[in-house]
Amino acid sequence: MPPVRLVLDSNSYFRLACSIRPLLDASFGPEPCRLAVLKELDDEFNRSARLQSKFGWVREPEYQQDRRKGLLTPSASDKAKIDLTFDYLLHSDELEGNGVSPVDIRVLATASVLSYTAVTDDGDMRKAANAFGIPTCSTLELLKRMLDCKDINLEKIREIVAYWDYTGDLPTSSAAFRANYRRLFAEDMP
Repeated sequence: MPPVRLVLDSNSYFRLACSIRPLLDASFGPEPCRLAVLKELDDEFNRSARLQSKFGWVREPEYQQDRRKGLLTPSASDKAKIDLTFDYLLHSDELEGNGVSPVDIRVLATASVLSYTAVTDDGDMRKAANAFGIPTCSTLELLKRMLDCKDINLEKIREIVAYWDYTGDLPTSSAAFRANYRRLFAEDMP
């Protein structure tokens, strides 16, 4: 059975990589599931002083090596299809006025062409994906999937979520996030 592939947007990567190591250089579940990132993640990080300040650990060799192993490298043929899909999605997003970043449009185009699921917490990105039938899941839903596969335990999820809350990095409003957490894990958020 071929592996289930998920491509993480930048925010999902930043939310998970410092807590789950290795994140990309591992598979999980019986399917197995593999997580990947695009090279544009590093490009985006290197262009943003805010990201560099907030997520300085991204530069550490351990994380760089993990990203290299989880880097999605499409074939030349697939890359051409991704580029065409990117142009179409970017134009459509501009017409809709959603404001999805070009890096996130690239994630969606890649997921569409390669039949991946895009892992994102960005509401506009999920809206664009839904309009074009591109499967998505949230970072919290990914954690639930990992829990169901017994590749992470609930205590680790509580620790991760408590850290997001402490750093003010909950993916959605606090009330919405708490409701999603309760729905997925049948308990109140720590």
